[in-house]
Amino acid sequence: MTRRHSPDHRTCHSFSDLTSMPTALGEPTPTEIAHEFTAKANDVLAALADIHPTLLWVPGNHDPDEFFDPAHAGFSGAFGTNIHSRVERLAPDLWIAGWGGCVEATESGQTVWGAYPYAEAELPARIEALRAELATKVPPGSTVILVTHAGPSASSTVLVSGTDPNSLLVPGVRGVGDAEAASGRGAAKDEENGNEPRRAVSRWIQTGSDALSELIFESAQQESVIFQVHGHTHNGCGISRVGAVPVINPGSLRFTSTYAVVQLKKERAGGWALTSTDIRRLG
Repeated sequence: MTRRHSPDHRTCHSFSDLTSMPTALGEPTPTEIAHEFTAKANDVLAALADIHPTLLWVPGNHDPDEFFDPAHAGFSGAFGTNIHSRVERLAPDLWIAGWGGCVEATESGQTVWGAYPYAEAELPARIEALRAELATKVPPGSTVILVTHAGPSASSTVLVSGTDPNSLLVPGVRGVGDAEAASGRGAAKDEENGNEPRRAVSRWIQTGSDALSELIFESAQQESVIFQVHGHTHNGCGISRVGAVPVINPGSLRFTSTYAVVQLKKERAGGWALTSTDIRRLG
């Protein structure tokens, strides 16, 4: 979750997951379970709306199927605005665009966590609607905040490098043997054969989307997107960059007890500037 502050505008953004509903690609959730978790999601949204009434959010891969349907009332519900595949105006010269769900996560080329509700292979075609909205709704010279649940594959904030995907504090690096890590021989191994760090990195779990990376690579987004913010990858909490676009992963309120506060400033010549990004721990 992140808050955006400026002298005149404050909003609260949530990248979900709002619930822990079990999901599987291509398998509709049973009605009774869907109703149960929709109620839970609305409870969470109500609590977030108490933080600030201007709440904008995207659904995650553990949220009800109906939250991905533009015809559903959740897109203009009582608790904030679902901006999945939408572009909305926040303030003069400032827009926000959203995309929910996640693609499959892989480790050493093998899928370890499933995609939902869209696999990477179908995402380029599906994301065309968002690309078209950005091209037609956002005036030249305006600034865009891009809010997604999963992040772009080109950012380090989508990598699970720790041994515990849900922790920032458990010592150890995924792919490095416990004995070697304990003895501090990682650097020596690198000098001997030059590939121990690379072998470790190949074992890190990649949770990001190539289609989202390709969207950010485009010159229109490089010029207009002031930052992208995403969730999904708890262990990837931090700040990275894809070209000119900062990528922020605030972590998880539940697992890492972290959130982000982002401050923007209106430029006199139009558009907005990112003046500060602060990732904070609860308590």
